[in-house]
Amino acid sequence: MRFQTTFEGPRRSVLSVAIALIAGCANGSSTSDNGSTGPATTGPSQASTPDGGSSLGGGSSSGSGSSNVGASSGSTSPEGDATTGVGSGDDGASSGDGASSEDGASSDDGGGSGSSGGSGSSGGSGSSGSSSGSSACVTGQTTDQQVVMLGDSYMDLANVGPTIMQDAGNRTFRHYYLAGAAMNYGGFNLNIPYQFDTSALMDTSVTNPTDIKVVIMDGGGNDILIDNSQCLTTPVAGDTTCHTAIQGTLNRAQQLLQDESSKGVQHIVYYFYPDLDPNVSGHEYAGAWLDYAYPLAAAMCCGSANVPASGDLSCHGNVTATTDCTWVDTRPLFVGHNNSADASTYWFMADNIHPTQPGASAIAAKVWAAMQQYCVAQ
Repeated sequence: MRFQTTFEGPRRSVLSVAIALIAGCANGSSTSDNGSTGPATTGPSQASTPDGGSSLGGGSSSGSGSSNVGASSGSTSPEGDATTGVGSGDDGASSGDGASSEDGASSDDGGGSGSSGGSGSSGGSGSSGSSSGSSACVTGQTTDQQVVMLGDSYMDLANVGPTIMQDAGNRTFRHYYLAGAAMNYGGFNLNIPYQFDTSALMDTSVTNPTDIKVVIMDGGGNDILIDNSQCLTTPVAGDTTCHTAIQGTLNRAQQLLQDESSKGVQHIVYYFYPDLDPNVSGHEYAGAWLDYAYPLAAAMCCGSANVPASGDLSCHGNVTATTDCTWVDTRPLFVGHNNSADASTYWFMADNIHPTQPGASAIAAKVWAAMQQYCVAQ
């Protein structure tokens, strides 16, 4: 068990506020909730528990979420500039695990059709190849109150959460994400499992808070960015501390996905972080650690057999027999947009961590395209 020092909670709060101010100045906004709507979170959001730790969460309401792990050299696909479709072309993700549609009927091979479902050298799910999408998507089976959004500053101050809801047709999903939240650290809503187990399931502003069919989330980056920030300048080879920290975060995330399934969640959509500029001071090994974590985290969601061997690791599989999981790799979207030396194409704020609105829009579009492909919350 990690015992928290007296000053750790305030430290997380101060760091979160500092990044928010930096990002707010960069984007001319000081709004913290991006104009998003939905039930208020429960419990004091800045307090922490013995699980410790804090997340950096920054950004502004006009910006877009932040990868808290850092730059990655693992994605080189130029088609990442497209903001629609998930795993299009040779980086497509497809289901071979019998993902279910919203009306409970599962398709023959669990995926949608079209260019976004094609398999290729870096796409497809395991040996299942591309999906045929033989079952039509039945819409109107999930209400906004049955969709919950969890996560950190990418969702919150970085504006990815509100942008996803906008892309979905200006819907109002229940959202409990908070800038500064971590997966294996933090307390109250600064801890992502708490967001689900307490804030969502015990939300008294909702008629039936436990009736949750869909979870849209990110998370885990702040576990490195703040709680183990030394990893950003530590080589992967020869290290044990950072490997242990990442594995602990993965284990906690896996427990959360299993917990969500046990509470009746049918579909989980999990997007991970994009590449930061490796030439920015303090990000020297951020990309290497992101590359290390990406396939492990994708396998947690989709199952290792469904994770592409390289390139875009977007995938689709099952967490349990009753819950499918769609993993969205955002790195290809930022190819050509993570060079801080070229301000005209740079998609990150002044903090070099949180994307600007074009980045948030790209992430949200890919997430929503994946949800359309697999008939999630349609």
